[in-house]
Amino acid sequence: MVPPPVKAQGLPRIKRLHKAGVERVLSRGRRIQCRSFDIQFVGAGRLAGVGARFAISAPKKLLPTAVARNRVKRLVREVFRACEAGGLEYDVLIRYRLKDDCRTESSRLRVRMELRQLLVKLASTFEAA
Repeated sequence: MVPPPVKAQGLPRIKRLHKAGVERVLSRGRRIQCRSFDIQFVGAGRLAGVGARFAISAPKKLLPTAVARNRVKRLVREVFRACEAGGLEYDVLIRYRLKDDCRTESSRLRVRMELRQLLVKLASTFEAA
């Protein structure tokens, strides 16, 4: 018997922030940061109705191996998907700032908590505006 197919965990193309969007966030966006992350964000503009779109930056200078960069990106996607507030329309650039490669469970837990707190702060910033 063949097992049922596993639902893909990838991001839909519409949720990804591409080059023009990243440039727009970098030029016009506001910034919030913590120990592990630097988040720049701006309202979604003409793509209203899509929800939040985001891009992740995990620099090679801080995380030299592809395994470490992919681990951090996977953590960010996981938390973003879980915390995505319905109805908020914004474009976000999430940059990882630590040399820690999240190899241990305690460091992954700390990174998840920090990112959740930043995303809650981001959502409250947009609700206040």
